Amino acid sequence: LETIIQVYIPALPSLGREEEDWFALAVVRECPILQQTFHTKLNLNYYPFERMGSRWVYDITCVQCLVGRIKDGNRWILIDRS
Repeated sequence: LETIIQVYIPALPSLGREEEDWFALAVVRECPILQQTFHTKLNLNYYPFERMGSRWVYDITCVQCLVGRIKDGNRWILIDRS
């Protein structure tokens, strides 16, 4: 998850929208992973990756889990606690 965007849609009776509404969108960035590794002492999965991928925008209700990103020496890894 990179960003959360809140969108306001006003009431537009001429278009059949009688009430205003708010929507939340999630900007998600892909990270192509190299491998999955399990850290036994910390009891978690981590995933080394080399580069960030494309950005995608979704309805925030589609987001099912979040991961963390940390630098490990000269590489980045994702930590999955879900």
